[in-house]
Amino acid sequence: MPLFLVHILLLCGFLAVTTVLLFITVVNASRVRRVAVAWRRKQRFGWPTWPLAFLSIVSALGIYALLVEPSLPAGLFLGYFAGGVLWLYAAIQADTVLVTDDGIVTNLNRRTRTLAWGQVVDYFTVQHPGVTDYIFFTKGEAGQPRRVEVSVPAAKAAAFRLVVTALVDARFTYPVRQKYGDKALEQ
Repeated sequence: MPLFLVHILLLCGFLAVTTVLLFITVVNASRVRRVAVAWRRKQRFGWPTWPLAFLSIVSALGIYALLVEPSLPAGLFLGYFAGGVLWLYAAIQADTVLVTDDGIVTNLNRRTRTLAWGQVVDYFTVQHPGVTDYIFFTKGEAGQPRRVEVSVPAAKAAAFRLVVTALVDARFTYPVRQKYGDKALEQ
């Protein structure tokens, strides 16, 4: 099998996989209902690391190959670059934090990265410059304890706090009944 044919098959496979990944991510995003607050998770360099590194390597190798060996087909590099763009877009969409009436989705493509409000047993917050970390303690399906950390940017902190107050704090707030008189001490 000629080397060029192997490259074409690899490219077609890569494009198929990244297209399916993007399709699954978009479908998962469309299934999330009643989003109250959403933001992109903080990434190194502001973008998902692996797709960005892949795009950088493909671009550098493509430019090098075109300068050194102009007989190489540029379509291969363009195909890998297109697959990298699909992967980058899927990663950006998947890493968006979605806060709904039912819970928090921190990654659209991983079910283990979701948190239902009903699972929250307790939580606390830690303030940092420009971000507030919410640390939620939960019980999993088998009753095992789990800790989930959500970093909320300052621009979304007030809206997120309103959702947490309405959906989590309301469960932990119990009315205090006050009794008057001597009979109250006997009970």
